[in-house]
Amino acid sequence: MIINLIQWLMAVIAVEAIVEIIVDSELFLFWRIFLSKQKSVIGSYIAKLFTCGYCFSVWVAALIAWSLPGHVFGILVADAALKTFVLHRLSNLMHELFHRWLNKHPFGLFINLFTGKADDKNDVVIVDDIDPE
Repeated sequence: MIINLIQWLMAVIAVEAIVEIIVDSELFLFWRIFLSKQKSVIGSYIAKLFTCGYCFSVWVAALIAWSLPGHVFGILVADAALKTFVLHRLSNLMHELFHRWLNKHPFGLFINLFTGKADDKNDVVIVDDIDPE
């Protein structure tokens, strides 16, 4: 029972982290811009998907849900769908907890070393930006 709860907690954290990295990080910024310039229906759909954390979390949750324990209906597809939606909603609640209620990012203590700028979302100040007078 405890192992199942730990697996579910890790899955919720994984979904939120994967979605956050792909939808909001600079790591995937190039791909989000590239996809946003696509004229095809599929390219524009994928671009919208990669910029909407709520939308993208459904698909990430669906992939991770297959590895989670637990059977409710005894039907593989129904159980996977139920686990997908529960995992999706729990990861979105976690996202809301960090971003709305606490006004912080889960990784808010890290500084973007590549750009040398402070992260506006997290009120992180880089020492080089402070005038030493």
